[in-house]
Amino acid sequence: MRWVSYLSPSDGRTRAGLLGDDEYVYGLAEPRRLTDLLGDDGALMRSAARRAQAEPADLIFGFEARLRAPVPDPPRIRCAAPEAAPGVPPAVLRPSAVHGPDDGYAHELEPGAHPLPGLAVAAVVGRAAQDVTAEEAAAVVAGYLIMLVWRDLARPERAPTVVLGPALVTPDELAGAAAGGEIATVSVNDAELARFGGPPPWLRLPALVAAAAADGGVLPGEVVGDPLRGAPVDWPRLAPGDEVRTDVAGLGEISVSLR
Repeated sequence: MRWVSYLSPSDGRTRAGLLGDDEYVYGLAEPRRLTDLLGDDGALMRSAARRAQAEPADLIFGFEARLRAPVPDPPRIRCAAPEAAPGVPPAVLRPSAVHGPDDGYAHELEPGAHPLPGLAVAAVVGRAAQDVTAEEAAAVVAGYLIMLVWRDLARPERAPTVVLGPALVTPDELAGAAAGGEIATVSVNDAELARFGGPPPWLRLPALVAAAAADGGVLPGEVVGDPLRGAPVDWPRLAPGDEVRTDVAGLGEISVSLR
């Protein structure tokens, strides 16, 4: 399953929807929040998917839907450091804001700003857990998505801005993703900067979720990120008008415009 949160054209409010194989978004009448479908082994999401397809509250072609963060209000966001050793709990982020791909977000630059995005794949926790093994943590994960952590290198004391999306993809959907070895690409203004290969990051994430669970427990809707690994990205000095696009196999793409 691929779940999104979008602005409903019928009432202008956020609604959860199932992104079907036909690339249409099938709006879920109730509950409206994707986090309300978490808390168990996935049965709530499976039941909601059947209801959404049988009687959609909205039916929108995917490219026409205004996507918000799949989980707009996560109870906690964590992300590992790129150089972190195995078993080290990911750090808790306290972002200034959480955005989705299409909710009007553009990274605004102040004079002298030096913006730099951290590129990650994240797990969304499906049910509460504490003191679990990596194997047990895999069953705790509801799905995966792309996470961008924007920081201003000129103002390191400021809280980052987090962008999540485009969809929460359940683990079963990723069985054959990245089979060719290419995980992700990142580009600026359509010029490719880097490619990432190696083992798919969603294979490493259950161990990070287990480390987070041992460090105070994890909650439904919590986001745990793992940076994309590989050769360092040779970022240009980003400026207003630039567009940064990240494409991850099996998860989709996110574009962020700077202004």
